[in-house]
Amino acid sequence: AAAAPSRRVVLPGVASGAGERRLQILAPGDSDVIVRLRLLAESGPFVPAGMDVIQVAAGTVADVDLARFAGGENTAVELTADGPVTAGLLARVGTGAQLEELAYTAAAQPLTAARPGVVALATLGGATSGQLVLAAPGTASATVQLAALPPGTAPPIEVTVAGGTQRAVDLAALTTGTAAVSIVPAAGSAPVFVARILSEAAPRGPLLTVTPILPARYTVLVPSVEGDLSTGLRAQP
Repeated sequence: AAAAPSRRVVLPGVASGAGERRLQILAPGDSDVIVRLRLLAESGPFVPAGMDVIQVAAGTVADVDLARFAGGENTAVELTADGPVTAGLLARVGTGAQLEELAYTAAAQPLTAARPGVVALATLGGATSGQLVLAAPGTASATVQLAALPPGTAPPIEVTVAGGTQRAVDLAALTTGTAAVSIVPAAGSAPVFVARILSEAAPRGPLLTVTPILPARYTVLVPSVEGDLSTGLRAQP
């Protein structure tokens, strides 16, 4: 699910490699929207040639091919618009006789010190490898602490992401096997957008999945409950 429409959205976790990388931008309002596009990579931010400005007609989806620009390294997409937009991105891997695989990322919500995140399933082992990709779209750096939850035993690590970049962290540095990982930005840190990428070189072709990480929920609305003894009684014949 993509984050709600906004004038600024970030899609972390555009996986590197060969194959399609198609960005779909939705303008749900009644007016056309002008969108400025920027990609965030570990080497720094850059604007794809000829794609610095994209016009999206009201109530439509614009399809943008990013394969030429997103194949060399993991990237994040930052969109700044003069009206509300939201977006998703399709990654397609596997060609020829290989099994074709699809993965999606979408406009994500930022993690902050007050709204940290959790990767509920960080599966590793065998041919499966996993990464966390962390994007800091602003000018300020983001600092986060990554920690494996039990049964994980590795000590926490602190990661700093320079402003305008996306950084990848190998999940093998945090856990072996299956465990959950908490992502807690430091107090005063810039917002950070995070996705988990899992990949595997399978016999029938590459396997890939991408999951944007949502802020963890600490408050859950529970409906009011009243006791009703009739639910536990049975009429005698």
